[in-house]
Amino acid sequence: MRGTSSTMNPAKCAPHGSMLAPLVGLVALVAAACAGPARQAPIVPRKISVILPDDPLAVKFRHDTALLPVSSGSETRLQNGIRILQLRRAGSGLVDVSLMVRYPLTENAALAGVTANAVARETREVAGVTLGQRSAELGSALGVQTGLGATWFTFRVLKTDALQAAKLLNRMIDLPLSDADGIREARRRYRLIQVTNLAQADYLANRRLLQTMYGADDPLARIWLDADAVAAIDTDAVTAFQRRWYRPEHMVLIVAGDLVAGFIDGLKKFAGRQPVQGVPPLQPLLFHPPLLERPRLVIVDRPKAAQVEVRLGLPGPDIHAPDYPAMRVLSELLGGGSAGRLFKDLRARQGLTYDVSAQLWRQGLLVVSMAMAHEKFAAALSALLQHLQALRATAPSVRELQQVKYRLAARLALAGENTDALEEMGIGLGRSGLPATFAGSLQAGIAAVTVADIQRVIDRYLTARASIVAVGDKRVLRESVARFLPELAAWKNR
Repeated sequence: MRGTSSTMNPAKCAPHGSMLAPLVGLVALVAAACAGPARQAPIVPRKISVILPDDPLAVKFRHDTALLPVSSGSETRLQNGIRILQLRRAGSGLVDVSLMVRYPLTENAALAGVTANAVARETREVAGVTLGQRSAELGSALGVQTGLGATWFTFRVLKTDALQAAKLLNRMIDLPLSDADGIREARRRYRLIQVTNLAQADYLANRRLLQTMYGADDPLARIWLDADAVAAIDTDAVTAFQRRWYRPEHMVLIVAGDLVAGFIDGLKKFAGRQPVQGVPPLQPLLFHPPLLERPRLVIVDRPKAAQVEVRLGLPGPDIHAPDYPAMRVLSELLGGGSAGRLFKDLRARQGLTYDVSAQLWRQGLLVVSMAMAHEKFAAALSALLQHLQALRATAPSVRELQQVKYRLAARLALAGENTDALEEMGIGLGRSGLPATFAGSLQAGIAAVTVADIQRVIDRYLTARASIVAVGDKRVLRESVARFLPELAAWKNR
């Protein structure tokens, strides 16, 4: 959905503060376990049966993933320093035009969010005055998101309006922010967005997992909303942040869809100020989650919650790492929707979860997401740990691997048929400093993954200590947690 704000994607951004109920730490849970039932025996690995029905399509193309071309991309750079990423979708009537502003993770995330909302508000205000009625109509549809080390502003427009939208975004380079009322409104809006996000159990679980995996001193751990800090952000702080980072050399313009002829030439005619000489370029975002000394289990209390949201996180490779294609295949093998092993085992065979999936997050984490009834919490976690432990003995066959690779390659190819997916891809490329041709390189890397590669990344990453976050009713979960802790200890010492 498009609008003046949106719920942040957890693989893209980290929230910045909280007003949550107290968390129950692992020490308190151990105390509860001591009063619970006797310790259970360590987990015994078991072989997991994988049923592979004949799939004519997979059989036909099992060795031909190259037949699924991904969307072509190209890039250029304007004289003022703005990088342009073009992700083409031939024949699309609508085009997404996004301007990304990059800054270091060490910057104040709340200040970045307030500044983004102030800039978006001012852009809408001046659009009609400076660029005419059509720009005023476009300005009303301007969306803004703030994520890890970046803010991006997006228009979805007819391709004939793409250049006008880009002109409007270009005005943000020199847009004055001196209206105190506008800054107060931006603070209010930013706080509302954060509080709304934090009211969602899945969002809470995602954010708390990042904090648990990276530690309290890492920028990724500063995810809770500090109301006093937001209230203290004034006009001087916002304008200083804008002057520091809203510069051409820190910007990426992403255009997803079909373009009219002459679009780039039109951009060159109105490019803004020249970059400051001698300013070092920002480095791409790299994520290297630390290895944990022991497994962690954190409960976020949500009284009277209808279900439990669970996240299990393991350190994984950064998107720039050589292991990334193999880990993408492994995450698809585990949690690729109803075809994934976890869904077949935990959901379809045992009926322990409402849903279960696995994803390789941008923050360098392999994350398993589950939702279940409170009374099935311990059994579902136990089954998940057994499945991950047994995976080392049940690496995919050549046939299963070909099916998984084809399914993943098909998803990458289909992304080129969807403007939303292309825009999301462009945002990821801009934040990571990756070339516009990355999707094609990733597809080639996935096609080259072997069974030995899968076994290697299983041995390297799935043997690490896990962080587990559960968002649910602590009172109801207490007994299940006490039963589960001995199994978590056994998994630690395997």
